[in-house]
Amino acid sequence: MLIRNKKFSMKYVLLYIVLSMTIIGGIAIGLNQYISRRLNFELNEIINFNIELTNLKTYLNKNSFQVSNYFNRNDNEDYFIKYYDNRESIISITEYIYDNIKQDENSCMYYRIMENLLIYEEELTDSLFRVRSVDVQTYGTQQELKRLYTFLDQIANNLTEACIKYQVSRYENINHLYKKVERNAYIFLFVIVLLNFWYIVTLIKDIVSNLNDFSKSAAKLALGNWYIADIEPQNSIELDLFATAFNKMKNN
Repeated sequence: MLIRNKKFSMKYVLLYIVLSMTIIGGIAIGLNQYISRRLNFELNEIINFNIELTNLKTYLNKNSFQVSNYFNRNDNEDYFIKYYDNRESIISITEYIYDNIKQDENSCMYYRIMENLLIYEEELTDSLFRVRSVDVQTYGTQQELKRLYTFLDQIANNLTEACIKYQVSRYENINHLYKKVERNAYIFLFVIVLLNFWYIVTLIKDIVSNLNDFSKSAAKLALGNWYIADIEPQNSIELDLFATAFNKMKNN
């Protein structure tokens, strides 16, 4: 916006226009790239989360298989080491899952059920492994574990379904939020561009109007009319220097 009685330099005005448009373009590009990266990050988190859910079921099935074949084991092999390694993996995965679903009530319900079942499973397997002999008690414990693993598999399926539903819903909410922010930001930047465009148009009209006044005064002076009015001081420093030189030439 041009302010009367305040001097400005044309070169600084042009520099302002170039810089402002460059900054606006940079902000638009940067915002688009940031939102794309964030959405890709969230999508990768969902993919990794689903992989961990699959791994959880895999480790549960491995331990279920080992318990089912407990009486056929060979104590010289690393039977127990494999089982406890699988258990550690299960614990690690469940901790990771909880960190990602603790805001979802439905997922947490299945998680707590699974957590309690895993505690019970740990107690049963520890009692089974301590005996390491085939008798009525250990056989009953093994059958209880088989039923427990069947229930664990069902809960794992329910947990997976609830977690995926929550993760997809969360991604959609984040996507909607980012798109809304992006849209509002682009509207704001568009308004700034329009203001800059209006400023440029106003500036050009002002310069053209002043140049027309200069042209008319110069034409009258060329016809020998030395008594024309002085050109008024200009807002533009460059045009004001021209007006001052013209007035001095006319008056001398």
